[in-house]
Order: sequence, then structure tokens, then C-alpha cells
Amino acid sequence: MQLYNTLSAEERAELIDQAGEQRLTLSFYAYAKIKDPKKFRDDLFIAWNALDALGRIYVAYEGINAQMSIPAINIEAFRETLETYDFMSGIRLNVAVEHDDHSFLKLTILTDKNKPLSLLDVGCGDGRFFDQVRQSEISNIELCGLDPTEGCVATCKAKGYTVFCMNIANFKSAFPDRSFDAVTAYHVLEHIADPKKFLSELISLISGTGAIYISTPYSPMNFELAWYDVLNHPPHHMGRWNLEVYKKLAANLKLKLEVFMPAGEGLLKAATLSFMFATHGPLTTYPKIKILKSIARHPIKFFKHLHKQSQRTKIAGKRVSNVILVKFTKLQGALGIANI
Repeated sequence: MQLYNTLSAEERAELIDQAGEQRLTLSFYAYAKIKDPKKFRDDLFIAWNALDALGRIYVAYEGINAQMSIPAINIEAFRETLETYDFMSGIRLNVAVEHDDHSFLKLTILTDKNKPLSLLDVGCGDGRFFDQVRQSEISNIELCGLDPTEGCVATCKAKGYTVFCMNIANFKSAFPDRSFDAVTAYHVLEHIADPKKFLSELISLISGTGAIYISTPYSPMNFELAWYDVLNHPPHHMGRWNLEVYKKLAANLKLKLEVFMPAGEGLLKAATLSFMFATHGPLTTYPKIKILKSIARHPIKFFKHLHKQSQRTKIAGKRVSNVILVKFTKLQGALGIANI
């Protein structure tokens, strides 16, 4: 009896195109006590494979989490397979508003034996990070998100993601035993008034070997040397972050810190942008002829900006970027700093 995929992704995509049938992208989850995840997994595979159901499903002793693609004509038959189990009877299916017939090209049902990584994105917004994960070659990962904005949560659910409109405290109250291999918070920390409390909450959500990934603007940013950015101050940004601040926070909470930073702008480009910001105000781009004329009219001013930018902080001999990504883990010991 077939309990695994026999077609390649390319072969499956071709069959889907030939069939010309509408497919629905959906997601659902349920917490329950499953005595035999392996048998449960095999039973689901047999039932769903017969319906041409595809997707990525994780089955564990504590429940099921699924993201799937189902032929529209088979959706009622699919619901009937769920009704077989008491804990999935009447379960809500989060059906995406927009459907991609190629969103899934295999039926993958994983158990604890091949448990996927679990990731929680705090402040997930409209799910753009999840979109990148889905489009990547990473398949063995279970995604979950939190966001306080109902509109963003609705957008994520329409894409088939598991997202909750609640804060960390409410999530922990609803799912007290839930933990994750990775917790991310991208461009969230700078909006938090009590960063120590916030990071402590994130720590409580990771497993023993889990990690927290945080990104923020790196202060001061290049252009701040010449232009006051009102959005980089309260009430929009509640804090300003750089390597020294992250070191102190890690030491205070007894965490190991690793730093990842993209290459910063070259000195000449940074000085030119800073100069143009100060001279003409912030714009996305400046015509080259305008830049040359401005420098010709104000050469001394330009060289002052060049000098200021040359004094910008360096890590491992390289000028810092305008953004920084850090990784926190619970590992004890001396503070570790890694630069990429």
C-alpha cells in the first residue's frame, strides 16, 4: 500500500496543469492526545492521497498542524476524512483567498521521528517573511505567527498561515506547553518600551536548544549624521539599537549573543546620500547630474560629510550597515560575538 510520494515535483506540477482543476489552499490545526502518531499519519496519507491532496502536515502526540492544497471538487470528501476523528469534527479550515495550484507539489506528513523545525514570528505583519520561507527550498518547518493587527492576521490566514491576533502573554495562556525551535521578531524591538521584559517573554517561548532572532535598525543610521529622522524617535521608535546595547542586554539576561550584519554602503555612497539628505531633504533616489552639481556648489560641505562617514563604527574592520540581525540563545558562558 502506497504510503509515500511516487511522483517528482515536476511530474506532479505537470499533472495538475493537465487536469485543469481549481485547487484550494488551506490550513488547520488541532491540539489533541494522539496515542499512535505513526498509525495516524499512515491512515491520513492513505485517505488524502486518494483525494489528490497535497501539502505539508506535522503529526505529533499533542496534535496536528497542516498546510494543504486540495482539489476544489474534493473538498467535501476531504472534510469527511476529518470528521472521522472526534477532535477534528467541525474543525475550522482557513481557506486562502488567493490560490496557487502549485503551492504544494507533494503530500508530506511528518511525525515526531522526522519532526520539522517550529518557528514563531512575533509581529508577523501580513506574512511576508512566511512568504519568503514558503518560496525557499526549506520544507521541513512549521510556521506560526502573532500580530496585534486584525487586518494583518486576516491577510495571513487568507494565505493559509497559522497566525493569532494576540500578544505573547495571551498566547502563553492559551497554549501553556507550546515552545519553538526558533522565535523571530523582525523590526519589532525598536517599538517596544520595555525591551528586557519583551526579550524575557521571547526566551520563555523557545525550547532548550532554541534560538531568538531579532533585527532592528542600527543606530545611528548613515543619514542620521546629517538629518533628524523623526520616525526614529518616540513615540514611533521607543529605543535605539547597536552592538554595544545588544551586548549589555545579552549580559544582563545571561544569553549568548551572535551578530550577523550585511555589508554596509561604501564610504563614498554613504557620504553622498548623507550630503544630499542634508542639502535637499530625503528622497529615494537622486539624479546623477543633480548630485554632481550639488557637490560642485558645496564641496566643503560634501567633504565634511565624507569625514563624518569615515568615522562610522566598524565591526571586524568593516563599516556597519543600517540594519543588524542578532541571535540569542540560552547557552551559558562567555559572551560570543560572531560577525558575518
